[in-house]
Amino acid sequence: MKIALLLLGFFLLPKISHAQIDSIPIQYINRTGINYRTFVESNDKVFALNDSGNLMIWDLKNLDTLHFSSTKDGLRYTAIAQNNRHEVFVSSNGNIYKMNMSMLSDTIFYSDEYPVLDICFNAANKLYMVVPYVVYDPITKKHWEKFKGHAGGISYKKETYFGIYKRMYAFFTLPQNTYLDNRDRWWMWSNYGEFGTDLEIFDAKHAKIIENNFLGSFMGLLVPQSFFNDDKGNTFITSGLQHFGNFGEIYKIDSRDSVTKIFDSQKYDTAKSGQVFADGLFIGPGAYNKGDGYIYISSSKGFFKTKLSPSGQLDKLTPVFAPTLAWSREPLAIGAKMTIKQMAFTDSGKLIFLTENDGIGIYDGKKIVMLK
Repeated sequence: MKIALLLLGFFLLPKISHAQIDSIPIQYINRTGINYRTFVESNDKVFALNDSGNLMIWDLKNLDTLHFSSTKDGLRYTAIAQNNRHEVFVSSNGNIYKMNMSMLSDTIFYSDEYPVLDICFNAANKLYMVVPYVVYDPITKKHWEKFKGHAGGISYKKETYFGIYKRMYAFFTLPQNTYLDNRDRWWMWSNYGEFGTDLEIFDAKHAKIIENNFLGSFMGLLVPQSFFNDDKGNTFITSGLQHFGNFGEIYKIDSRDSVTKIFDSQKYDTAKSGQVFADGLFIGPGAYNKGDGYIYISSSKGFFKTKLSPSGQLDKLTPVFAPTLAWSREPLAIGAKMTIKQMAFTDSGKLIFLTENDGIGIYDGKKIVMLK
């Protein structure tokens, strides 16, 4: 039985070779040979944490790595973020370090007894953190842990005195990914393939938990791959899964918290668009390009761009490029793990995309550069 499932998972993996759209050239630059976990971009520099917790800095102008002088050698970083002044911060154990952007060195910004696993700065540059197993305000020392947005409504048992177990329905799960939207809502989520999603939301403006029940019936369908904003105040969720097929949806949340499904790969109008995805479309992360007003999405068939139509749905998917990328299986689940992990646009309009196995991609509208 196990062998059959392994073989099934292997054959369900997306094809890793795609034809390049319009023969877009790809340049490969290998300086470190390592995979990256997350990144932020500031002033034409990419600050990326690798799988081992090292910080690597890439200069997007010269397409080369830059030397970083750490306060203490051998630090392993657990999180990276930037505030609204584009200042970059990294955490290691209970310390948060602020990057000196001109010297490319760091200094202690904050120190605590708790290991810092994630960071966000709200619009007023107030700091919140994820520490085990709460959201934490380091100034007031308040913490929040009674979140209810767990996969399939699952609970767990907490041991109390005399060996008695107490069933817990409200608790905090350490997130795999986070995103702070333009309304200071901190979205925190973890995906478990076909086993569901934990989605927890914290209001970083008013310092309170937000229940995700405004997502309604959509919540049970979500496998979030990314959250992002446009310039009209909307928040978008891309959701994708591979499980006996490819699935992908995109949702729009407006300023009144009205939720609309604006794309469903299983119901895509192939007659109108002239595009046919015979085996469905596994949707990955997306990003909004304020330069051209398009939404860009990654998928099992490459990268596309699209806009909202007058009806409120996403318009025809226009292919942009489809590089050859290596895919991996989803741990403990049937199907593939999305090979695109993160997407963002620079102020100059370059698309940065982080891959699972092939490093960081930079697309400037004419060519792709893969940094590793």
